[in-house]
Amino acid sequence: EPTLPRALLEPVSRPATLAVADRTRDLLKASGLVEIRLLPAVFPEELDALRLAFDDVLRRSVRLANPMAGMGPLLSTTLLCGLLRAARRNLSRQVESVRIFEVGRIFLARGPGELPDERLRAAALITRGERASLWDSASPAPLFFEAKGIAEGLLGELGQHSVFHAGSAAPWLHPGA
Repeated sequence: EPTLPRALLEPVSRPATLAVADRTRDLLKASGLVEIRLLPAVFPEELDALRLAFDDVLRRSVRLANPMAGMGPLLSTTLLCGLLRAARRNLSRQVESVRIFEVGRIFLARGPGELPDERLRAAALITRGERASLWDSASPAPLFFEAKGIAEGLLGELGQHSVFHAGSAAPWLHPGA
């Protein structure tokens, strides 16, 4: 008589990082942003455009042996390059209001022959035209306050305390804005 094999099934627990990533996606979507998924590759020129120092950690990229056509030859060390590329594409098509985010992995090179340090990150980008809509006669509040509100809401919902300070050492940000 045939019998089925027997095995003990153990419950599988979901890694906490994936639960936080899903919650982050939900909160950013609830803030009115649209999730995009990009290939995790960049061109060296995109890192140069961020004005990164030669020894910046974001320059520790992994070179792909055989990148797909039209895809950058380096694994992404930041989500920013992909978001900027997507915003540039939308703006070139006269889409002035871009509200996008990505939750994805970045890859930082380690020593020769070692697997890269793989980290889960979230980043968002918001643009808008001169007016929030065609019918608004007054100029809207600066976009900074909207972005700050989204960031504070996200971090608060995730149970993280947030403090914002003027000024930043990030080379791609305007020093006075």
